[in-house]
Amino acid sequence: MLVFISHSTDPQAPGDKAYLDALVDVLKEPEFKVLLDSKSLEGSDDWPRELDAYMDECHAAVILFSRRALDSPWVNKEAAILSGRRARDPAFLLLCVALDGVSGEEVWKNKRFAAMELDRLEFVAPGTPAEVVERILNKCRERAPVRCKTPMERLARKLTGMFERANLEELEDAAHRLGIEVSGLRGRRHEALARRLANVLAKARLEELYPFVRALAPVIGGAETRKLIRYVRSLWVDAEAAGRILPIAERHEARRVIGLNGRKLPHFTAPRYLERAYREDPVYELIHVDAALGQNAFEEVAAQIEKHFMDQESDLEELDQYLRDTHTRYFVLLPPPVPEPELLGRLQARFPRLTFALATGRDAHDDPGLKHLPELVLLEPPLHAEQERKAWQLQKDLDVILRNVSEEHS
Repeated sequence: MLVFISHSTDPQAPGDKAYLDALVDVLKEPEFKVLLDSKSLEGSDDWPRELDAYMDECHAAVILFSRRALDSPWVNKEAAILSGRRARDPAFLLLCVALDGVSGEEVWKNKRFAAMELDRLEFVAPGTPAEVVERILNKCRERAPVRCKTPMERLARKLTGMFERANLEELEDAAHRLGIEVSGLRGRRHEALARRLANVLAKARLEELYPFVRALAPVIGGAETRKLIRYVRSLWVDAEAAGRILPIAERHEARRVIGLNGRKLPHFTAPRYLERAYREDPVYELIHVDAALGQNAFEEVAAQIEKHFMDQESDLEELDQYLRDTHTRYFVLLPPPVPEPELLGRLQARFPRLTFALATGRDAHDDPGLKHLPELVLLEPPLHAEQERKAWQLQKDLDVILRNVSEEHS
């Protein structure tokens, strides 16, 4: 069982470090492996990407909330990614530990962590380092026999399915051209190669995605290339920003509102953010509200939302019942500028089960109206214009590959 530990220990607070050291020590048992940035990433030039891969690979995670951790941008990033994964997969074991001087309530009410809905997670009862670590160990052992399937394992299975009809020698040649070592593969080589490529994809930068698809597409053919592109086309989205979406969408009360910036929101950026957040889980739908809103903004937005559902439920009372019972997560993207609090409140009251996505700016979260919406959860870090432009260009280039490969194999 792979266990990721998120922490920010203070050298001046030896009591906090005692918990980390005790946890690392007890997880040295053969059935466990610790994934820890300070231990495993020593000397890595790209450790942020390595961390992302660790959080895709682990079967369980522990967040140590020391006083220092509450102010750590890295713990906040890791908590966002891990809480998003937990919201997507309830079988994922995510344990929180409030260290000496910090309470669980202080953590989940902290403005930097409040949107992650951490109060829904399990906080390990306080105690001495030995007592706390024993409780964590017991939780991990309880889960070990039926541990969750990780995002990394799911991707490896998908790649195995894409590869199984392809020529193994050609696949290995493609991997070699990508600089991926293929010697030493054990067991079924298609599966072993898929696992290795899944690990590479989990760490890939935006500029590495095109060569990856280009090398594999001629080998796996059009139908499998389409599946591959559907997965890789959203990997450019920051895992931290995507992780902030699901805890909001899963809220029980009608306070579901997120903010994202970008120049291509309606038909490119917003769909890719949701795709990155939900991964292979096709349980969401994005509703676009078109054009600038006039004097009757509430009526205009409500009419467009209701029109979207008319084919499913023609009676509005039945629509309300459908939205209460549905397993689908609906997001409504409103056009800029961000709405007035009164308008947003009316929309949330009318459609309490929808998550509203607000366009907060083109190049940053800089809409002046943001200061009037304290419950809005901004998808941080903000999207840089150049990253969005390159991602859009990547999508166009991948479409060309798909068309050409599909023609060759038709």
